[in-house]
Amino acid sequence: ETSNVLARELIASRHDFIIARIPDDLNPRLFESRVIGVEKACLIVRRGHPLASGKTVRLEQTASYDWVFQSGGSPLRQAMESNFLNRDIALPDRILNTSSLLLTLVMVAQSDAIAPVSIQVA
Repeated sequence: ETSNVLARELIASRHDFIIARIPDDLNPRLFESRVIGVEKACLIVRRGHPLASGKTVRLEQTASYDWVFQSGGSPLRQAMESNFLNRDIALPDRILNTSSLLLTLVMVAQSDAIAPVSIQVA
């Protein structure tokens, strides 16, 4: 699940511990936390995708494709949206929102959709 969901489940005593980020809308004093690393991300597409030719792809080339994002509050989504906005590139028109990694992979594998994921997931 996303960090937002996991943190709320931890507060509700549904878990003993979680590996997640502390959501911005929750008081960090509610948690005992340890930094375990920096998450690096990349974009994934299916084999044979029109942008997967091996050449460098500019962000503006990706805006016309479908995208699969985590929910609005996720750090990865916020980072990607900031990349678009900081470069004055319109956000993609067609976005599927899901916290499901399985659905993300299915959508990417069966379409020309693009999805940001952590390097570890990729």
